[in-house]
Amino acid sequence: MAGASVTIHSAEPGKPRARCRKWKIAVCTGERNESGRLVYHRTTFRGTYTQARKAAESVSEQIACSERARDARDSFKEYAASWNDGRLAVGAIAKATHDKNAYLISVLARYIGGLRLCDISDYDIQRAYIRIRNDDGLSGTTMACMHTVAWSVMQHAVRTRKIHHNPFDAVDRPRSDTKERKALAPMECTALSAALDKTDGRHIAVLMMMDAGLRRGEVCALTWGDIRDGCIHVRHSLARDGTICPPKCGSSRIIPMTARLRRWMRIYADSLPHQPPGWYVLSAAPTPMYPHSLTRWWARHRKDLPIPDGFVLHQMRHTYCTNLARAGVHPSIMQTLMGHSTERMTLDVYCHVQTADAVGAIARLDMLHQNAPDARLTHI
Repeated sequence: MAGASVTIHSAEPGKPRARCRKWKIAVCTGERNESGRLVYHRTTFRGTYTQARKAAESVSEQIACSERARDARDSFKEYAASWNDGRLAVGAIAKATHDKNAYLISVLARYIGGLRLCDISDYDIQRAYIRIRNDDGLSGTTMACMHTVAWSVMQHAVRTRKIHHNPFDAVDRPRSDTKERKALAPMECTALSAALDKTDGRHIAVLMMMDAGLRRGEVCALTWGDIRDGCIHVRHSLARDGTICPPKCGSSRIIPMTARLRRWMRIYADSLPHQPPGWYVLSAAPTPMYPHSLTRWWARHRKDLPIPDGFVLHQMRHTYCTNLARAGVHPSIMQTLMGHSTERMTLDVYCHVQTADAVGAIARLDMLHQNAPDARLTHI
């Protein structure tokens, strides 16, 4: 027996295996006939048992290669959609990420969607990018995201041995043209917290994003039961259409609150006539605040707050992550608190070094040098 789908039987009954030189090999193809029975590829072989086993493994590999060749004939559009749906089904991505991926795949599929996986070349991809930029008018940032999604689709096909190489490796990733995100300085955070109304749920949402790093959907999905024991239990996220889904990272996380945030929470709770059993950020409404509603409110009122011009709400998460780095928090802990899948995302995208941070680092280095023992006295 060479494996679960391969059987080897002696064709010379009565002879011991060491003396047998004729064998019957049956390899399961994985297909079924009209009656529902599995189909086997059968052959005979002359030689020793060891040679017959190697021959059976060779036949099995040939069948597997032919199956992968059939899979490689799947179109990019079909395979990418299946890949995206599969990641959602196993909880690897949230519904919002799935929908965003589906949109990006649909745009690219208009140009290469009908091509088979094995037929897609870097030339096809480059030509598609040119047409997308000229005809669809997508930004460089959106095209960069599309490239990442499409690369992941084809890399999955490589890992499952449906194709031999990823054609996106030979294509330059489109350059992002979004303005670099910035973080508030500690003094700006203090000024903003002083200007916000601690009795308004929308203001509390901003404070939680700044001092706990929550996403908009996570803030809007919070209930009173999610805030207990000095921690925020992030278990859900609210999608644009009002659907409650897992957080973007796919798993829940617990964020201990700072003393400042706990103080704000007490002020907010004391301002309410009673503690409602439902959503946290809006006490008067029976339905939660939608993320896009919070964004629109912020766009209307941010000019009245002590923040830089054009500062978007999502940059509060950048501020939280940068403040963690300023406090010397280990990157792995920062990643956990932020709910990122990799440390690279935390450090490369959400941490922002400012001149004051660099000056402070050099000052600490000078202090280390001053406190170091004199090398000339170590031998005394």
